[in-house]
Amino acid sequence: MRAPFFERLLRGLHQVEDGLLAVALGLLVLLSVGQIFARMAFDAGGVWIEPSMRLLILWLAMLGALAATRDGRHIAIDVLPRLLPPLGKRIAWASGQVFAALICALMAWGSVDLVLLERESASEVVSGVSLWVALLILPAGFSLMSLRMLVAAMLPPPAEHNVA
Repeated sequence: MRAPFFERLLRGLHQVEDGLLAVALGLLVLLSVGQIFARMAFDAGGVWIEPSMRLLILWLAMLGALAATRDGRHIAIDVLPRLLPPLGKRIAWASGQVFAALICALMAWGSVDLVLLERESASEVVSGVSLWVALLILPAGFSLMSLRMLVAAMLPPPAEHNVA
């Protein structure tokens, strides 16, 4: 059984993730509608809107992947575990989670290099906002996904994996 403090901490983290996801989606919709309106009404649009929207899509993808990992709804091949006896299911589940965690850890490592490279180039998304700051979602997201998968590997498989 998990400690109440740990439960509150996890619940808080989930709320922050969900809030960021909602804010990013809301901003993306507002920027899209604003860009369409500006082009129709004034035959012009903000130069910063397109790159901002691309980064918001990146943030939405990473935050969505985090939410999917949190809820155990990420992409998984689960045909084999359904055919195995309970111990085999447990081993297949744990090894699959560890393998996915390793892939996410490698992606986090690689994205740190990308962030450092962008930091050296000093390119900006919008005036005053460096691109490397906006790209921090990559190592953060992949690291959290890796951690979640490692934790999931230590737990029993979800109920849907136990259906034969």
